[in-house]
Amino acid sequence: MSAKQPLQKMRVGSALVSLFDPSLVEEYEALPKKQRGEVQLAIANIFGIDFRTRSEKRSYMRDMECYTWREDWNVKDFMGSKDNTDFSPEEYQREYEAHIFNPQFVIDIIKALCDNTLKIQPLHIRILDENISRTKWEQNIFREVLDGCQRSNSIIVFWFGKLTRPLPENVVVDVEGYGTISLGGVMSLSELTNPNSKWYKNHPKGLGKLIRKQLEESDISVQLYEGLTDDKAAKLFRVLNNANTLSEQQIRNSYRGAMRKFVARLARGYKGPAEETQPPHPLFTLDGVDKFVTSKQSPKYVSEKNSKMAIDQLVAKFVNWIGRKDDEFKLTQGTTKESLLHNYQDKNWRGEDAFKTIKEHTEKVLDTLHESFTLADSKGLLKFHGTENAAFKHKYMCVAVAVTHSLLYDESHGKREMNLKDKSKLVVGIKKYLDDHCIVKESQWVTLENGTRIVAVKAGSDTEFGKQVRNLNTMVDWQQVHDAVWNDMKTNPENYGISLRTKKSGFNSKYIEQAALAQGQRCAICDNREYDGRPLSFKIKYPDGEAIVGGHNKGRSKLGKGGSLEPKNCDAMHNSCNQWQGENDTSTARVLYAQLIALDEYIVSPLEKKVA
Repeated sequence: MSAKQPLQKMRVGSALVSLFDPSLVEEYEALPKKQRGEVQLAIANIFGIDFRTRSEKRSYMRDMECYTWREDWNVKDFMGSKDNTDFSPEEYQREYEAHIFNPQFVIDIIKALCDNTLKIQPLHIRILDENISRTKWEQNIFREVLDGCQRSNSIIVFWFGKLTRPLPENVVVDVEGYGTISLGGVMSLSELTNPNSKWYKNHPKGLGKLIRKQLEESDISVQLYEGLTDDKAAKLFRVLNNANTLSEQQIRNSYRGAMRKFVARLARGYKGPAEETQPPHPLFTLDGVDKFVTSKQSPKYVSEKNSKMAIDQLVAKFVNWIGRKDDEFKLTQGTTKESLLHNYQDKNWRGEDAFKTIKEHTEKVLDTLHESFTLADSKGLLKFHGTENAAFKHKYMCVAVAVTHSLLYDESHGKREMNLKDKSKLVVGIKKYLDDHCIVKESQWVTLENGTRIVAVKAGSDTEFGKQVRNLNTMVDWQQVHDAVWNDMKTNPENYGISLRTKKSGFNSKYIEQAALAQGQRCAICDNREYDGRPLSFKIKYPDGEAIVGGHNKGRSKLGKGGSLEPKNCDAMHNSCNQWQGENDTSTARVLYAQLIALDEYIVSPLEKKVA
């Protein structure tokens, strides 16, 4: 970066003009493009900015619809612009977090800066457009690193003393007049010239100043891009990193949209401005509370390192299940790479309101599982310490999310079937069922005709059900695995801390509402609306506690216990009228009611919830 460029906004013509004379900005913006360029150049010359050199070098990228050029930036100036550059954009982080560094990167960068034979790969930096990236502009962020997050951040951690441990003895620099000098024990650039540092005291006076100057005056190559939209920037990131063999989830993460942000924040958290910084969901933290997990570590409750955004992929699969058709308990799509990519590419996936509901449900399911893990751990039901690994495998966690969501949001027929009483047993029951049914416990032998015994099925191998769990991606596999565990939860509820509810036969609330509308919002028995003229609706809570229910058009006595709960058999009526109806058909009850009213033999009004 040229030292003549102290201001970051000067790339944008309007901002440059405002530096010269704010009153001229409006007049400048009204000029034709060619004349605006001439004005920019004239003002740039006044400020000593070499625009001409940049213009000569830059070229147009047709595929990306942007301009690009190469510059050599002085490291000291580069570090001076740190606060105006986003070095760790969420969309372009290839590993878990760009702010957690590999010390080797720092070592390699320092060696490269001090050795002309060792070159640093160019950084790729996007110059942000004010209109496209208004939020970042408001934070005084005018550039972002497209590729080179780890390289640039490695410079930063050394420059500003953010190393977690000192440099090893094999980090050396060649200094004219002094030979090869080790930087072992140094944790920041400032220690080289700090009289109080151990390194400074153990080396000749003035040596640290020479090394520091050598580092500060080093150049790094930077490829700049101007005019990139968000979508084109994401595409360019994928092109630049093709050689790095991005994982499928890393590719998905480059697509900007609600899905990417929601998944990333749950899986990895976010470190930004103080008001935005948040840890990942506790289910995915190192100790189950708030510690960030690196790509080399597994969360406490999940047996999955977050290398190449594996936890992101796990959460993305959760969202697919929870975004199913809840009323049918059926997965609308699988969790294949194609279906997941679709969710990321579609910025309006499922619509804003629908996705808001999905997010709420996802967070509630994860909260429940985290609480279950925590309680199981505290009671010693699952041991997460020592040699026993009680953490859930990737696919185990998928199954746990699926059945937990069904448990929490089972609204079939308008009522929940099961009630979670003891959360500590939920994950214990799920893990035991999967362990018992996914893995062959004892080897199975067969005897050949010649008497030879061979192992047909080896202990520890996958059962057929286990293979299905392992291959959990297709819609069919998800559904069948979910149903198997779900049925066991209903058969053996005590294993999961569940109590079964005695479920009264009743109609789905949707059917009742549909019936009320079809009846002109009048009770099927008494033909009345509510006493103050309000329409019949099960959503209304009446002052006297009266409720709107579904009554059987054909009496239950003719259809057997429970009767038919199909929409065609549903009539909307007052709860008191339904009680009075008893086992009669609606038509019979209606006639009897009219007769009693006509004979003045109906003692009290059903609207007073007193049954004659």
